[in-house]
Amino acid sequence: MSGWADWSDLHPQQQRVGLVHAVSNTIAASLYTLSLAARMRGEHLRGRAYGFAGLSALSVGGYLGGHLSYRQAAGANHGEDIPHTFPAGWQDAGTASDLPEGELTKRSAAGLDLLVMRRGQAIDVLANRCSHLSAPLSDGSFSVSEGEGCVVCPWHGSTFRLSDGTVVHGPATSPQVRFDWRVVDDRLQVLLPGADG
Repeated sequence: MSGWADWSDLHPQQQRVGLVHAVSNTIAASLYTLSLAARMRGEHLRGRAYGFAGLSALSVGGYLGGHLSYRQAAGANHGEDIPHTFPAGWQDAGTASDLPEGELTKRSAAGLDLLVMRRGQAIDVLANRCSHLSAPLSDGSFSVSEGEGCVVCPWHGSTFRLSDGTVVHGPATSPQVRFDWRVVDDRLQVLLPGADG
């Protein structure tokens, strides 16, 4: 059931592969059931044939599952690479004074798109690429959930707390990468928490 729930939020290309993956696994389970039934009746040769056919179907399903997960990145955390590729130290993210109040804004630092939102004196900075399927969060909407300011993904409705990137509502299961920030001479600078500054 969890697989079908995940499948419903995938892109059409991923859904096609996912459907064939599910059908292959269903066929494999059916063939293994036939193999067991045949062996219980004493038809060992027929049982073995069903078992090998089941193994073939299961191999196809496994290959497609791997393709779906690794090549098409279904169910992957699309923000996992950021802590490994974003440079250490404070990085410039543009002028601070021209950040609009209370609006989701796209900025860039060291080649990475950021979601920036200024609320009074506070600034929230998250990776702009949604951890679920890489949607641009700056195209999303602002909401308040449990008294906290949140961003809602424009594609599938995943909701993340702006203050720390925590998932408030799925389908995303991985949090957004959050950045520390400071303003120096009216320049917004960002730093990955824990990185040397």
